[in-house]
Amino acid sequence: MWITSATVSQNVNIELAIQQLMDFDTFKHDTLLAKDGESRGQLLPPHDTREKAMAAFGPGAVFKRGWDLESSARAMVDFINNHSAKQVTATFDGQQEV
Repeated sequence: MWITSATVSQNVNIELAIQQLMDFDTFKHDTLLAKDGESRGQLLPPHDTREKAMAAFGPGAVFKRGWDLESSARAMVDFINNHSAKQVTATFDGQQEV
């Protein structure tokens, strides 16, 4: 599984962060699913449910996500890091067993 990390900005603007995450959801469905047939993109522990992720969301929080395809992981990092309302910074962590 290919792993990415997303770190919330220390000076996070919640409204802009929500916009960025909503745009990412659209990008994930419209681009990654259509282009690569990506079937995953799952949040990993300790924030592996939407409820846990929302409860932890705040300055400095780090969220890890696992991907079936390296291309999807890299596309996610590029999308997040080049977003106009950037409130989250993404990194590509490479391949790991989960």
